[in-house]
Amino acid sequence: MKVSVVIPTRNGEATLGRCLEAVFAQQAPFPFDVLVVDSDSTDRTREVAARFPVRLRVIDPRDFDHGDTRNLGALLTEGDLIAFLVQDAWPASRDWLRALAACFDDSAVAGAYCRVLPRPEASALARRAAERDFAFRALRRVVRIDDRARYDAMSPHERRLFVDFNDVASCLRRSAWRVLPFARTAFGEDLLWARGALEAGHAIAFEPAAAVHHSHEYDPAGVRARARIDAWFNRAYLDRVNVANRRDALTLAVRHTRDDLAALAATGHGTLRRAAAAPALLRYHWNGFDGFREGGRTRERRPTPRPVPAATLRVLIVAHSFPPEAVAGTEVFSAALAEALSERGHDVSILHRTADPALADRTLDETRQADLRVFRFANHLRLQHVGEGYAVPEAEAAFRDVLARVRPDVVHFQHLIHLSARLPQIAREHGVPSLVTLADYWFRCPKVQLLRDPRTPCAGAPPGALACAACVSARPELVPALQALAPLTRSALASWAAPFVGRRAGGARTDLVAHLALRPAVMGAGLDAASFLIAPSRFLRDRAAEAGLDPGRLVVSDYGFARDWAAGVAPLPRRSATSPLRVGFVGSLIEHKGLEVLAAACAAVADARVELHVHGDHERTPEAKEIVARVRALAPSVRLHGAFAPEQIAAVLGDLDVLVVPSLWYENSPLTIHEAFLARRPVVVSDLGGMRELVADGRGGLRFRAGDAADLARVLRRLLDEPDLAHTLAASAPAVKSIEECAAEMEVKYRQAIGLAPERLER
Repeated sequence: MKVSVVIPTRNGEATLGRCLEAVFAQQAPFPFDVLVVDSDSTDRTREVAARFPVRLRVIDPRDFDHGDTRNLGALLTEGDLIAFLVQDAWPASRDWLRALAACFDDSAVAGAYCRVLPRPEASALARRAAERDFAFRALRRVVRIDDRARYDAMSPHERRLFVDFNDVASCLRRSAWRVLPFARTAFGEDLLWARGALEAGHAIAFEPAAAVHHSHEYDPAGVRARARIDAWFNRAYLDRVNVANRRDALTLAVRHTRDDLAALAATGHGTLRRAAAAPALLRYHWNGFDGFREGGRTRERRPTPRPVPAATLRVLIVAHSFPPEAVAGTEVFSAALAEALSERGHDVSILHRTADPALADRTLDETRQADLRVFRFANHLRLQHVGEGYAVPEAEAAFRDVLARVRPDVVHFQHLIHLSARLPQIAREHGVPSLVTLADYWFRCPKVQLLRDPRTPCAGAPPGALACAACVSARPELVPALQALAPLTRSALASWAAPFVGRRAGGARTDLVAHLALRPAVMGAGLDAASFLIAPSRFLRDRAAEAGLDPGRLVVSDYGFARDWAAGVAPLPRRSATSPLRVGFVGSLIEHKGLEVLAAACAAVADARVELHVHGDHERTPEAKEIVARVRALAPSVRLHGAFAPEQIAAVLGDLDVLVVPSLWYENSPLTIHEAFLARRPVVVSDLGGMRELVADGRGGLRFRAGDAADLARVLRRLLDEPDLAHTLAASAPAVKSIEECAAEMEVKYRQAIGLAPERLER
């Protein structure tokens, strides 16, 4: 047996050393390892961790979630048991881990938790608070549901005590965690996990012999905030009201104050000292109990997650296209994820839109592609009205057909353009949970890229139907004025447009405005039906929240990549002062990709050592040919290498010294940047959107002002004049998530989603 210890941290310099010293002093008869998951601490937390033999994973603090961060820790470890600690708790003895692991000698036990003792230096108030907690008791217990009727008849308060669990210091059996990952939640992930495990027939152990020191020194504001979220959780998940009204809050505050004063008297505090302490004690307890009253007023009711015991999940992936017909970023990722999920033992099917002229328009066919069952829906874009840009009735019918044939446990939508934004609603109507990956801005922008023209990104909140109609009609100069009218016209336009659902609205201009007015409601309803919305970048997550999508369901999870090909990339050569600088552009030749900015920058450098290499199909479209003509006028020596197959990426990047991504739009999380990191090539990017997130200036690459050829020329001159800079940047590139790790993360999300839809648990 092996145990993995997972410790989430954030600015824990003051306590983490004491925690790790106690962990590594454990006298355990089995091997154990320690993982620290740090939320990018700004103090010396990581330096403290580095003094111990731990593995370290750093995450963005904005991505921290009490449940999902612990799930990440579980994914990154391999122990048969997963022990969780917090940075300010430390084992009280050298037998802590052994005593905790011994609970699992009972095969019925899925989880165990520890006694929590106040810290030796705790104040009297903090000590009293710790001693009142359920986890302070000294009596061992193992609970399981032997009588379901009796359990169901419990009051909310009785049930709360019965399902008690505390991951200040706890341990899970990995096999139990795999089918019941922690819920994504702001509070109470431990109690939800224990309740789900108990209701699935497992046992939960409390082991006082495995004790830790842990307590909080809350001020009145802190205790109110803590009580408020605790009460919200109790009401939303357990239907338990902690404190019903202010009178009860005051009664409880007075009672606890009297108890504290009596405790002070017992420890020798005189009358005057007790009298002086009374107002502060009363204020402290009033804030706590009134916080319980405030939080318990929520109207939210949330289901308890259930385990998903099936080892094999039936997963349906839906995309707007799929290889080999299309090999752009979303399509390549969808195929890689499908393969990785299949390798994890899951049954994966694909539904995608096709432009294959051999298929009749708006029809569905089924084929196989390697181990995948593939359904193709033909949409030749012969739109009957503008509304079919986001809702195609025949695609909805085809999706219902595929649901009936596949009977998936979960649907993962990678893109819905040319299909229908309503598909997640249809999945929910069939009792099938779903996830939607927001690959770009189609969910809020009819033009997809959030561009008013090829060089002007659309910033701020969605501008409204009139402004969007002007933008789509190539009148971007009208957008600011019409955007100012949006708050006044939105409701009236939606009411006016409602009768036009599913049909033409009249003239072309009326049709455009009517269906753009209806679009946000259709998009919102579709996305609201999904269990989770996956944003590959924080920038995109923020734009989604800005558009009104539920922030609680928005999960930042970057793409995963196959990484084995990178071993075949030629090492970055050492340049001399006279060596050429091979500057590369890789991607589609579309105006908003910014190739002309790069060509102008190379011309501005005016140095024959700069070689511009363009990899992309420069003959596919009239637009591409026009761009090439303008690029040649700017940089006559440009070398056009044409299109290439995905498996040639190692050779393409191996022939470059630097990759430039000069996009003029808010790129989300470009695959080419990740590929350059894997190939150990530095990247120069526009200072926009997800590109800015991926390339911190000086770490993995450099940034320049989007659309500014002179600023890009400045960066290229640095690379030209500083021969070692490219190697320094490449060596500092961030790690790239593997497609295998991505598939494991997605499986957690799938099980979370299915676990909240219990009707899908029976097959």
